[in-house]
Amino acid sequence: MFVNFEQRVVAVALKVGQDIPDAALRQALTDSGYSVVTIKRSESTLEEVRLHIKQVTP
Repeated sequence: MFVNFEQRVVAVALKVGQDIPDAALRQALTDSGYSVVTIKRSESTLEEVRLHIKQVTP
């Protein structure tokens, strides 16, 4: 998992062949104290997400 509070991003990586319904993901994040605004699915790795966030953060 990758969290960036400044950009308000939480990225979660799943194991190959695994999936989690949006409702279950939303519930897990809410139970962990996060407020979920939107869920976006991506093929990007956590490292790619980290690099992208780093580039857009001033």
